Amino acid sequence: MPVALALVLLLPAAGLGQVPAPPSGVAAVVARYGLRPVEPPVPAREIGLPKLGGGRMALSDFAGRWVVLTFWATWCGPCRSEMPSLERLHRNREAAGVSVLGVSVDRAAAPAERFVEQYSLSFPNLWDDRGAAASEYRAQSIPLSYLIDPVGRVVGVSVGARDWLALQPMVDELVALVPPTDAESPEYEIADGPLELPRTFEPPTAEAVLVIDTWGGSGDGASVEVDEPFSVEVRVRWAGHFEDYLLHPPRILLPEQIEQADITASTRSADGRNMVVYRVDLEARQPGSYALNPIELIYTPRTESEAISSRVEGPTVVVTEATLWGAQPMTWLAAGGGLMAFMAAGWALGRRARSRRSAAAAGESNDYLELRGRLDAARRSRLEGDLRRAGLDLALLERDLIELAPSSDGGLDVEVARAEIDRLIEGARYGGYTPTREELDAIERRVARRVSEMEEDPRQAAREALRLRNQES
Repeated sequence: MPVALALVLLLPAAGLGQVPAPPSGVAAVVARYGLRPVEPPVPAREIGLPKLGGGRMALSDFAGRWVVLTFWATWCGPCRSEMPSLERLHRNREAAGVSVLGVSVDRAAAPAERFVEQYSLSFPNLWDDRGAAASEYRAQSIPLSYLIDPVGRVVGVSVGARDWLALQPMVDELVALVPPTDAESPEYEIADGPLELPRTFEPPTAEAVLVIDTWGGSGDGASVEVDEPFSVEVRVRWAGHFEDYLLHPPRILLPEQIEQADITASTRSADGRNMVVYRVDLEARQPGSYALNPIELIYTPRTESEAISSRVEGPTVVVTEATLWGAQPMTWLAAGGGLMAFMAAGWALGRRARSRRSAAAAGESNDYLELRGRLDAARRSRLEGDLRRAGLDLALLERDLIELAPSSDGGLDVEVARAEIDRLIEGARYGGYTPTREELDAIERRVARRVSEMEEDPRQAAREALRLRNQES
């Protein structure tokens, strides 16, 4: 539901027929700075909410000004990242007729008030106590920003967190095209339902389910013992294509008594909808009842450059004291299985060590053999049609190769290469992203070249020994 949003808004009019259309240059300015123009513009909706710190305030209190109306939440990472730039924009342009108005969609006002104090926000902030404003402004995902002019027309939409200080020239151009005015503005529109926009998208939705692989059961309120592993599955769904969104691993606001161990992801499609299932492995250190809340779902639309986040309600887990002699039979079986697994792992590690010693004795390169095996495995995945797995394995291999020899590619910008590889790894591992065949061709060529450079020349040792003897004589 609610989400921390950034909205650049102009105050609403009762109807578009009552005010002249904005200059055609407005849409061009909005598009040039990477926002989506709204053509034709639509009237903005009036909102009146409690003000953090006391009192009430309405959007109409800023009539005649350009307004940056920012919906946010304390748990939203992208919202936190853009707050300092919104504060700078407010301080730099308030005298020029541009106002910033924040709206918190947190469940309680107290965390939002602490947030305002922590970030030293001087612009006014409201509390959307019932979620009505977020619903009217389609703020299911955030940050989401609307541009509106001084007579109440929504002229642009911004998706994702932005550096609003860098957008200050855009604001200046808009102020020049539609100057703020002291004249009385029309009444702001009051209507049922969300704002009608010519361009909308269906964002991903998700549900979170508690999963316990023992006698504790599963589902909200199920029980688990102290130090017993359990999981939360975050099941993300959306219509369209897998490529429409790049998903990022979700974040869970965990109590200090709960620790996160690992996170994995799997993908599938059903009923025309795509699904990515994140399994977050957790452990509890103290008994008690813990709400695993909220869960922050983060994704980047393919048409945008910045991430968006939305909130998913998490389950509650009941943690009890650990038992030993009164443990269920399955617990004993699990313990026995763990011992067997430990013994098997020790045997496998010993065998692997012996194998590596044999390879070294034969003059072979352990690094080369391991890297070559990983390259062959990625190629097999590609031949079998699993392009996502092939891309992930190749990207992981290339990242390791860059760490081993960061300068082997001459003019390669290592930092840029690492960032691109990390993007591919995160997309394939957590976002259901499948690289194109052209992308696979390029990365496979780079990896194969680097791996071949790691192969030892069997005659190199003899040549080196001869060189040392010549030096000694």
